[in-house]
Amino acid sequence: MEEKIIGLDKEINLLKTLYKQGKIASSYLFLGKEGIGKKKIALHLAKILNCQKHQPCQKCQDCLLIDNNCHPDVYTISPEKSISIEDIRTLKNKTYIKSISHWKVFIINDAHKLTIEAANAFLKIQEEPPENTTFILITHKLNMLPKTIQSRAVKIWLSPNAEQIKTYLKTRYPQIPAQQIDYLLGVYENSLGKIKNFIDSKETSIADETTKVLLSAEDFFNFNLSLKKKRQALKEELSFLMLFLRDCLVAKITPNSILLNSPYYEIINTYQKGCSPEELIKKFSKVVEIYNSAENINMYLAAKLLTDIFYG
Repeated sequence: MEEKIIGLDKEINLLKTLYKQGKIASSYLFLGKEGIGKKKIALHLAKILNCQKHQPCQKCQDCLLIDNNCHPDVYTISPEKSISIEDIRTLKNKTYIKSISHWKVFIINDAHKLTIEAANAFLKIQEEPPENTTFILITHKLNMLPKTIQSRAVKIWLSPNAEQIKTYLKTRYPQIPAQQIDYLLGVYENSLGKIKNFIDSKETSIADETTKVLLSAEDFFNFNLSLKKKRQALKEELSFLMLFLRDCLVAKITPNSILLNSPYYEIINTYQKGCSPEELIKKFSKVVEIYNSAENINMYLAAKLLTDIFYG
């Protein structure tokens, strides 16, 4: 059975409206951060197109087959490393097979992993799409996808509703304080998948690790250097540091306010005492710059820049 999609009601309603109006495109780009439910929405669209009641009903044969990843008209490419031209040739051959249900749906996860040859081959399919066939490309790295492919697809940006996710998390994990849930929503940018993975794994949070070293320039630098093979961890740390500096500014201006990162109030209060509001704003802006280039920045340079920001 389909796991309930949380926080994406707006996107679901949009797809249902497009179907009712007969405006389903031949190619879509589902965009947004990792772990927010892009593949779930893609499969939901496959159900809207193939469900015998077009709801989806979750009871008909088509819905059940899609849930079990064995529907004959719904195909998924989920690459480990790259999407080769052979993958696209196989996809093309499947487009010629007579449809058993209503609509063929091809879902390409991590579409930014298309090789140049594969991208060119897929572009030719896009240019002359078969009838009653929809391609859904999923990516969180739009800049790595060729502009020619982008231009032939309808872009749908997925933006999860934070309040809906918060409500779900409070019900699913009643043992977690509300303030901690607020913090997780901030660090993981409303990515329900990442938040659930973190909670269920019971790992030490990147925020806890960062705050342990934040008051020592040497320890802070060495900690960031240790992340050189963990680019995703760097992005999570940068998300936390933006929240941290925001809370430092709040504590500086309104000392009695309720802080988003209240579990770290002591270190927030200690750090903000050594900075003016203007300095905190400047530090925040510089951390945002690093965050925006986190996908490609040299990890040693990132460690040095962050140390200069906090201790320069």
